[in-house]
Amino acid sequence: MTALMALPLRRTEMKVAVSYLRLAAGSDDEAAFRRVINTPRRGVGKGAMERINEFAAQDGDGFLDALGHAEEAGVTGRPLAGIRSFLELREVLVSRSTEGPATVLRIALDDSGYLAELRTGGDDNSERIRNLDDLVLAVAGFDNVGAMLEEVDEIATADARPRPRTASLFQTMTLERLTLQDALELLSLPRTVGVDPADGVEITVQNGRFGPYLKKGSDSRSLATEEQLLTVTLEECLTVLAQPKRRGRSTAKPPLRELGADPESGKTIILKDGNWGPYVTDGEYNASLGRGDSVEELTDERAAELLAERRAKGPPGKKKRSSRKK
Repeated sequence: MTALMALPLRRTEMKVAVSYLRLAAGSDDEAAFRRVINTPRRGVGKGAMERINEFAAQDGDGFLDALGHAEEAGVTGRPLAGIRSFLELREVLVSRSTEGPATVLRIALDDSGYLAELRTGGDDNSERIRNLDDLVLAVAGFDNVGAMLEEVDEIATADARPRPRTASLFQTMTLERLTLQDALELLSLPRTVGVDPADGVEITVQNGRFGPYLKKGSDSRSLATEEQLLTVTLEECLTVLAQPKRRGRSTAKPPLRELGADPESGKTIILKDGNWGPYVTDGEYNASLGRGDSVEELTDERAAELLAERRAKGPPGKKKRSSRKK
């Protein structure tokens, strides 16, 4: 592996740069097209994208072909001009791809206007610009765009591999006094305590953001101490579950906190705690926090990045209504 491994490739500006390189390689990667079709802003808004998506669905040739038929799809004015300039840039990048990834990347960043857009953002974008400069230097060691993209994909595959299992120490534990048995017990969590004999539903205990708790189906109860996670019995769990919840009937989880306005939609970004973990939403798109993101340290900028990454994958799917028998 090369210097690419040391770069923050999951950052938005890096994904934008790599997407432009995928265009130069002649890739039909739809996700890459969606990520940079309006980055920098070309006036290709939500309405234009909906027309392209509808045309692609009706025509059957897909999103990429639909871009080439934007006018036929009903796109006019500035959005149409933006799509045409984007496709022209792609042709330039493809024609210059033999000059190496560093040259192609400089052309993409300059001719697209993305670098200029970042520079007008002031000091807030200084880190993004430095990252892109580092990327240009890193890809200069590759003879062709294809080889560089192969390594990027290898790095992404490696990052996606399961991480070794870890567990946090209890608040009463210290590294100096931690034994092998303690470590094994911590790694055993969450623990299945047993099955409720009344209905056969499994009961587990685990440590959460708000402390230790036991869980049976959709029902849960807090435990008094972390040590109970290792010692609580099935009978004790049943006793706790038999007691009414302090909050009464279950209610929707309140937002964890509000962040700034999303630069794309203009709506307030809200950080929520969902069934599959914390996520951010602007009311239209939801994006789960990534590996390395924390609820406490999540910034407005990172939340906007997560939503932009989700938005680049296309519009959210509509839930199908189940037909009711009369």
